[in-house]
Amino acid sequence: MMLAVLPFENLDAAPEQEYFADGMTEEMIAQLGRLNPSQLGVIARTSAMQYKRTAKGVDQIGQELNVDFVLEGSVRRSGERVRITSQLIRVSDQSHLWAESYDRTLEDVLAIQTECAGRIAHSLALELLPSQRDAMSRAATRDTAAYEAYLKGRYYWNKRTEDGFRKAVENFERSIAQDSSFALAYVGLADVYNLLGQFSMLPPKQAYERARAAANQALAIDPQLAEAHTSLAHGRFLYEWDWAGAEQEFLLGLRLNPNHVQGHYWYAFFLAAMKRFDEAFDHMRQALALDPVSLVVNTYFAWVCYFSRDYDQAIERFQKALELDASFSIASIFLGLAYLQKGQRKQAIAALEQGNESTGSHPGAVAALAAAYALDGKKSEARRALDRVKQIAGQRYISPYYLGLASVGLGEQDAALDWLEKAAEERSGWLVYLGVEPAMDPLRDHPRFQSLSRRVALPEQHSSQR
Repeated sequence: MMLAVLPFENLDAAPEQEYFADGMTEEMIAQLGRLNPSQLGVIARTSAMQYKRTAKGVDQIGQELNVDFVLEGSVRRSGERVRITSQLIRVSDQSHLWAESYDRTLEDVLAIQTECAGRIAHSLALELLPSQRDAMSRAATRDTAAYEAYLKGRYYWNKRTEDGFRKAVENFERSIAQDSSFALAYVGLADVYNLLGQFSMLPPKQAYERARAAANQALAIDPQLAEAHTSLAHGRFLYEWDWAGAEQEFLLGLRLNPNHVQGHYWYAFFLAAMKRFDEAFDHMRQALALDPVSLVVNTYFAWVCYFSRDYDQAIERFQKALELDASFSIASIFLGLAYLQKGQRKQAIAALEQGNESTGSHPGAVAALAAAYALDGKKSEARRALDRVKQIAGQRYISPYYLGLASVGLGEQDAALDWLEKAAEERSGWLVYLGVEPAMDPLRDHPRFQSLSRRVALPEQHSSQR
């Protein structure tokens, strides 16, 4: 069975309470996802939130998301009291299986969520093990201020902007200060620092070590928290280059919560780096089933296609992501790189210029554009783009990997290897993809590149293209 939780409607006149309604949506998704994953799949937040303020009917939404049931709800907050209504609808005949209205104090919100989840489980005749009943409330906090700060942290984390990440850190830290035993707040902090490292907004050591500390603290509080195992795995993969340890944590997280979309697509990238593409695509398909209209999932699926060198499929999927949001820069940048590998340089430059504009000249986008200009014979434009990356590096942290990528395109192999070796000294997460990144093919037979692959601890059979 598949279920979608539609965005809870904010009936409060104050727009600043929007985070509370969005937080209720996200937490209900999390609660229901823990019920019985072998019997019930729950559509993830990013796909569900596409239907915020939609005029579409339940039948159309059900068809688009391929779900059997929909949960609708609304929230009205007045001071320290909150009124929550929700109803469970069967898509096939739009019959109401269950409906309830709660008028409680704010500190009862978590209990309401757990009660709703239990009533839905009963309505759907789900068989719950004692451990699954415990999981519904295991990661909760009884501190209202801690919970509110956590909801705000997730709200800003989902913005996926540098300012959003900064505000997310502030709110997760405020949540922890209120309740130092609130495991999910530590997971939130770990997730922020993982992405700050992944997007090269902070040096790897600073970002990933903070992420690891937060994830470990969450696990000290709740060893069965799937999201914490996934966060820990991400850092072991991208920063520690502990391949066996990362896989162990990814698998444990997915066993604990098979509905965890982030766990599926992060594990898929791990598998792609190992060239285990059949398994990688299997997990990307599971992520897509749980989050079908997510920009991130659709883009990451295309990214795995790119790593597997199925450029036609990669281009098609990147374009699909851009149909969802033309300003989604990651899709534009990797669409350009896919075109570049196909020899379609004009299309590559157009896509990369769009990505560069969307990011406001993010160094990764500028570096990819430099490589594309060089391969298209526009050496002066390529040189200017490379100089721009160096200029940015003088103003803020950027990964040396980006300068290596640009240098490869310019045919400057020694310079490229110098930058990649510097990236290795910093333990840049990009280096785990050396074995599958097509842009690195010109370096692949170079002894320094092969030494670099061994340094990243890529298994020998994965250190060069087959």
